[in-house]
Amino acid sequence: MQIAIYAIRTSEKWECRLSLDLRVDFQWWYGKKRWLDESANNPIFVLLSSQMPLGWAVEIREKFRSINEMNEWSVREWQNYVFLGLRGFLLQEPEVSRPQWGALFKEIQLLNGARIRSLMEMGSTVEHGAVLMQQAELLIQCMEGRALLAGEVEALLAEVAGEDTGDWRSAAQLGVLLGRLRLEAGLAQPAPRHSPGWLRRRAVAPRCRRCGSEARSRTACAACGSAACAYCEACLAMGRSRACALLLHGAAGSAVRGTAGGAPTAALDRWGLSA
Repeated sequence: MQIAIYAIRTSEKWECRLSLDLRVDFQWWYGKKRWLDESANNPIFVLLSSQMPLGWAVEIREKFRSINEMNEWSVREWQNYVFLGLRGFLLQEPEVSRPQWGALFKEIQLLNGARIRSLMEMGSTVEHGAVLMQQAELLIQCMEGRALLAGEVEALLAEVAGEDTGDWRSAAQLGVLLGRLRLEAGLAQPAPRHSPGWLRRRAVAPRCRRCGSEARSRTACAACGSAACAYCEACLAMGRSRACALLLHGAAGSAVRGTAGGAPTAALDRWGLSA
């Protein structure tokens, strides 16, 4: 699958985040209460891509480090940053398919608060805050201590909530922002190797986050657009774990320990709710 990825400058530092539904993120960071609070500082928002292969986006997020120079970066600097982060993936693509990914870097945008509010007003709206919060709470409870692929999440919700599961991806995104869910790719990229000799020369493959096997097989993938999407052959019986497959992690414990934007009360305020 493909996913949105963005960088945002909060009051403390730059953060890199993935999104299943940007409408939820816009509401989170630029919700109505922020519009009405003239003293609130709107965070700087950099849309890195609205449709990046999930495995690529996870790699950008994992290697992301906040530096003060980012405050002054133009679109060109962000394009260079993303290119360097994705260079390894692009080299794995067949040469004939590499030009298509050039559009990925042209998509990068620096969005201010006014532009985002305009997008929020023009686009379709998410569920009412209270409804979406209830859906997120149900999903968080169902996912507690679990790690499931997207199809398994849908099956679990159908069993618990019946056919009316709503748009669970929006609820999942709110759960991510609340700090109770985490988005991962089905395969983990290998860590850089520093071993000497033949160990360093041996190609290192991604590992499946489900069974731990090396994923050395690659194929063209309609879901993410990559012509060299790695997948795990060992766990085909459980549902193919791909480099671009969404693996949703639920945190252990029922209490919200922290959120992307501060205390739980502040999170509820964004949605017009009270603690």
